[in-house]
Amino acid sequence: METDGNVQLMYLLFRLHSILPSQYQGLGRNEKRILRVFIEQELKEYREGGEENG
Repeated sequence: METDGNVQLMYLLFRLHSILPSQYQGLGRNEKRILRVFIEQELKEYREGGEENG
């Protein structure tokens, strides 16, 4: 997906966790930062072999 990081994050939040982009946009800066870290960790675990590592 060729977009900026926020659009990619919103896509993943919607696809994996049913969080709408409007819900994400309504969050505070720190909440957005935390969600980004959570998604990055989730992707890292997925790349390393999935749920059995987490």
